[in-house]
Amino acid sequence: MKEIIYLDTDFLHSFLAQQNNGLPTEITKENFEEITDELQQQFGYNSRSQIEATLDTGRFEIPLIFNSPKGAIKGVFQPGTYSGEKVISTQTEAGKEIISTRLHDNALELFQKQLKEEKRLFTIDSANVGDYIILKAQFNIIDFNYLLKMIQPEILGKIMVYKEKSTIESQLKILEMNYQTNKSPEIKQQIRKSQDNIKKLEKQANVNTTNLKEVEKALKYLAEVLPYSSFLKIKNAVSPLKEKYLRESASELAFKYTVDENSLEITLLGKITSRVKKVTTEEFAQDDIINGLSGLFYDILIPFGIIEEGDLIISPVAIYFE
Repeated sequence: MKEIIYLDTDFLHSFLAQQNNGLPTEITKENFEEITDELQQQFGYNSRSQIEATLDTGRFEIPLIFNSPKGAIKGVFQPGTYSGEKVISTQTEAGKEIISTRLHDNALELFQKQLKEEKRLFTIDSANVGDYIILKAQFNIIDFNYLLKMIQPEILGKIMVYKEKSTIESQLKILEMNYQTNKSPEIKQQIRKSQDNIKKLEKQANVNTTNLKEVEKALKYLAEVLPYSSFLKIKNAVSPLKEKYLRESASELAFKYTVDENSLEITLLGKITSRVKKVTTEEFAQDDIINGLSGLFYDILIPFGIIEEGDLIISPVAIYFE
C-alpha cells in the first residue's frame, strides 16, 4: 500500500485523458423527499346543533414522478359556535443528477505499468535527461519558508550557546559561594576562568547572530527568485515541489522528517529535466546572458549544500512511502 505525500493530478488527468479519449466520468444520482405539514383552523358562531365529521381527501400518485397532497378535514359544529381544522400533508419527491469527473484511484499504478511495458522507466544510474525514473532512498525535505520562520538571528544566536553558558554560570555561582568561606587562589582562578568562558560565549553568540543574518538574507533572496520554495533532496537528485500537489504542507514534512533522525526511505517517480552545472563567467557574456541566468537558479543552491554539481533535477509525478 502506498502512502502518497505528493501526486501531480494534472499530469495524471492528462495521461488518463489520452488513454481513454477523455477523462472517465461517474454519474451519481441522489433522491430526496420533502414533507410539509400545514394546519388550518377556523372559528365562528352560527349553528345550534353539534355535528362532527371527518373527510379523507385521498392521495393521487404517479410512481417516481408526483405525489398529490394527502390529508384529512375535520369539522365540529355545536350550538352558537363552529370550528374547522384542516391538516394537509404534502410529500414531494425529486431527483438530481451529479456528473463529476473522477480520477481513478489506481491512476498511478496504470501510469507505472505503461512505463514498464514500454520500457521507459529507468533507474537513476541508467537514465538520461528526458527519461522517467523511479528512485527509492533516504531523503530530506527543504522548505525555505519554514527555514525563514526558524531563523530569527537575535534569538537563535543566543540559543546556540545557551546550554553551555547556563552550565558555566551555575558552576560560577557555586565557586563564588565557596570563595566566601575559602579564599584560596585555586578557587579564584577557577572563577576568573569561568567568567572568561562566559564572555567568550557571549562573543560567540554575537558572531552567530551576524552569520545567521547573512543566511537569512540569502534565504529571503532564494525564496523570492526561485520558482519553488520547497524541494525534495534524495540521493544525487533534487525535485522541486509544487505546494498544490502536496498532501501535507512542505513545512509539516520538513518538521516531521528531519535530516539527522530520518532513516526512512521514500520513493520518487518523475522525469529528469536537467543536470546541475556550475555557471561560469563566460556564460554571462553579452550574447549568452539569458542561458547563464537560467542556469544560475540551481547554481546558487550549491553553497547551501542543497545540491551539488552533477545532481539531477527531477520533475516529480508522485512521491510516496511503501
